Amino acid sequence: MRTAASDELLTLPSRTILEGAPEILRRAFGIEYHLCPAAPFEPANSFPAALLGALAGYHYLVINLQVEPENITLSRHSLMRYLAVSDLPGLCLSRGTVLLAPTADWSCSHDGDTDSGTLDPIRTFRGRLAKDIGEERVEYHEATHDFLTATWHEPEWSKATKK
Repeated sequence: MRTAASDELLTLPSRTILEGAPEILRRAFGIEYHLCPAAPFEPANSFPAALLGALAGYHYLVINLQVEPENITLSRHSLMRYLAVSDLPGLCLSRGTVLLAPTADWSCSHDGDTDSGTLDPIRTFRGRLAKDIGEERVEYHEATHDFLTATWHEPEWSKATKK
């Protein structure tokens, strides 16, 4: 299980925004989610365990705390991108989504000799997202995986955290 503790590396992007741009983000709510290990490790927490955990956290914010969905910005790393962009009928849309190194294609459609199995699907996802919601609503940084957790990664880190 990943932790949402404030000293956890994966909370660094939210903490960076909280400290550097409080007009954008005033509070953060971290959901601990279940990892889904497979062989050679003991399999556990298979799908949809992580999705159900994320939905429970979203339900808690919207129903229990009565936070309006338009005041919620989802932030997801890597594989957890699925939780942020899943088409879940009846779920009110959030204000926005911050996706860090979104795993976007499990079909291996970009596995040719000249393809990048990680970068090319992300670029394809970016293009499709821009087509769906509008180019002006998509900001894309060509950077390493989860660059907001790497404060040394310049100039991308400063550019993204100063906006």
